[in-house]
Amino acid sequence: MKTMHKIAAFAIVAVASFGLQAGTLYWQLNSNPQYSEGYTYVAVVADGGESLGSTYLNILDADGGSPISQVVSAEAAQSSVQYADITGYESGYSFYLEMLKYEGGEWTQGWTSGQLNYSQIQGYVSDGGISSGSVSAWTASVAIPEPTSGLLLLVGGSLLALRRRRRA
Repeated sequence: MKTMHKIAAFAIVAVASFGLQAGTLYWQLNSNPQYSEGYTYVAVVADGGESLGSTYLNILDADGGSPISQVVSAEAAQSSVQYADITGYESGYSFYLEMLKYEGGEWTQGWTSGQLNYSQIQGYVSDGGISSGSVSAWTASVAIPEPTSGLLLLVGGSLLALRRRRRA
């Protein structure tokens, strides 16, 4: 019985890790046209149009796990890949970057990039299950895992090993 609990716990962890990858948008700012005007922060916006509205996405830490903010410095966004949580925003939403500045205790919105919808981001699946979309100012990609086959093989193999162990 303990073995079954271990198998179930492993399956839950495996599914959760695949789910994290599928709900994470990888993005990087290619250029920042408004540095000189003080727009030194950037946010990813999920735009669902009039019916769904728009919202800033949570920016995740470097491990792609814990939310740290809804804005990141433009310098960091240019120098390394950033992660945003798109769970629940996959279909019906377009994504774009918005430059922001913080003055006098208030955020001011500035320039916005071109939009990419989820289908465009998925676009062409290249090496490692990453598909990319790009507009002039930013590049985005989404991990597209195919976890069910591997998970089914793992669970099936584990159950066969358990069955063989019980017979012996």
